[in-house]
Amino acid sequence: MHRTIHLTFCSLLVLVACCFSQTTSALQPSQNQGIQRIRQVSPRSAEEYAAIIAKEVQLISKNYHFSEIPEYALAGRALLGLYRAGSLIPPEELTRDADHFLEHRPGASLQEKLKLARLAAGDVPLIQGQQGIHASMQAIFQSLDVFSNYSKEDVSIRQIYEHGAGIGLFLEDKPLGGSYFVRNVTIHSQAHKQGIRPGDELLELDGTVISPQTSTSMLNAQITLGARRRQGISIKLKPIQDEIKQVKITATQPAQFENSDFIALAPGFDRETLIQGYRPLEDNEWDYWVDRQRRIALIRLGTILDMPNALQDIIVQLKEDGLKGLILDLRDCPSGVPEYSADLAGLFLERNALITSMHYRNPSNDDLNRSSKKEYRSRNEDNRLQDMPLAVLVGPDTSGAAEMIAAALQDHERATIVGQRSRGKSTIQQNNREQRNPYNIYYSYRLTVGVFMRPSGKNLHRMPGASANDDWGVRPDVEVVLPAKMNRQVRAWWFEQDTRPVDSLQPTRLDDLRNDPVLHAAIQVLSSK
Repeated sequence: MHRTIHLTFCSLLVLVACCFSQTTSALQPSQNQGIQRIRQVSPRSAEEYAAIIAKEVQLISKNYHFSEIPEYALAGRALLGLYRAGSLIPPEELTRDADHFLEHRPGASLQEKLKLARLAAGDVPLIQGQQGIHASMQAIFQSLDVFSNYSKEDVSIRQIYEHGAGIGLFLEDKPLGGSYFVRNVTIHSQAHKQGIRPGDELLELDGTVISPQTSTSMLNAQITLGARRRQGISIKLKPIQDEIKQVKITATQPAQFENSDFIALAPGFDRETLIQGYRPLEDNEWDYWVDRQRRIALIRLGTILDMPNALQDIIVQLKEDGLKGLILDLRDCPSGVPEYSADLAGLFLERNALITSMHYRNPSNDDLNRSSKKEYRSRNEDNRLQDMPLAVLVGPDTSGAAEMIAAALQDHERATIVGQRSRGKSTIQQNNREQRNPYNIYYSYRLTVGVFMRPSGKNLHRMPGASANDDWGVRPDVEVVLPAKMNRQVRAWWFEQDTRPVDSLQPTRLDDLRNDPVLHAAIQVLSSK
């Protein structure tokens, strides 16, 4: 884009003088003498910037799991991010080696070096005040793993968009690049009422095309904030079968969180959608018999919350009704609370069986209440479920705590795993919520501080740089690989079945179980036992 710039005679003289001025330091703002007007940074603003960045890089350097990144390296990345966010030309040495740039710069401490560097960079509207701090923190987190992320928004909003974008809309999580598809929609949510369905592709928000380089978490944030506006947010999407359409959604006021009980979130979760069967019945009940003749039942799990006791009650009742085999479907389970997941896996294992161990690079931080190798073991004293034939369905969206369950049952040879290799995400995040400081600057972030391992000791997490041949995720015992488009279609058929009126005689595609090849394969496995 070309812009026409009108200069007065005096301003032209100033520009020429700047061009010919001699630079006394690599940090002088005269390097950025282009068309932007660079103002001086106030000492207070520079002090705010230096104090906050110095504090956070110390915490990140100490606690980040995958590698020990020196404080000076993180601070250099923060500074480079500041220049780039302001469209300023950084010093050549900073561009060439940001990690070592500040080591030999003036200043008796890292905080003092950062203050002088911030003063030298100058100020433009894009990085004035808090904007510069947010830009630098964002740059730091962009250099970490994809599960460490930063937000300048209210933490309650972060929790909302991580659990349905505040409107019951769950997106397929993915790395940068590519298209954005709906993974799941909460029944009766705002998204459901507006006709959004699993498999739909999001194209535009409020008339703006969604950049393929937008992270999933950032897109969730944009949807959440847009839906919370008084006028709501307009979403252009392409349904899996129909023509492109436009919907407008305004979020209802979310309930308040209490500790980690996400069930309190009205638009995202309800107990009906955490445990589902094969067909819905009246009064929020389910028909779990997927093959009544062979007495095989299906239980589909959403996010793993406080459900082990309810799940055990369901299975015990099924056993009393003649259960011969159980299929536990974790394909659409994006994660959950580790403690609840360990208890759920423990339902099928002997007491004290190892389910997972948590590993931290720095376990000594008392504030995080963690030891170097915390273990989760089965606490179940009821052996009624320990000898029942069991198949577990996994897929590319099986993540986190759901992978913990599948891996434990596989390592203890307690279940046959059917489907496609799981995601390989077993990171432990430290949530720094409601950051407050003397400068009243607000932000929040999630930092990867550890990972949990399989009972066998092998990696469950896909470590940075790991290849397809390395140990990570859960590899099925019976592999059934579906193209991504077919996976989305199966998901859409399940939603159609889940929302069909209980008194309807209209058939669905899943009346024929061969239309879900992974489930069909699991039935064949259990039928042979």
